[in-house]
Amino acid sequence: MLPDGSYVMSQTQVADAIGKRSGSVHEFVNGKSSEASSLQGLPFPKPVLPPDHNIPVKPIPIKAVVPYWVYWSRL
Repeated sequence: MLPDGSYVMSQTQVADAIGKRSGSVHEFVNGKSSEASSLQGLPFPKPVLPPDHNIPVKPIPIKAVVPYWVYWSRL
């Protein structure tokens, strides 16, 4: 959960859950599939640096996680 109360997963968590590389999330969000088009206008939080990390985490809104997983379940 982010400080504003919104729930997210990291880009890596989203991709690892279905055995994909983390870059595939970014490619999906910028793609032209019907699932990705449903994300137009959805705000994506800026990367955050958790206290116990030295690399920023790229948060993905939960509303974007499900379409990503649905897209890959159809292939």
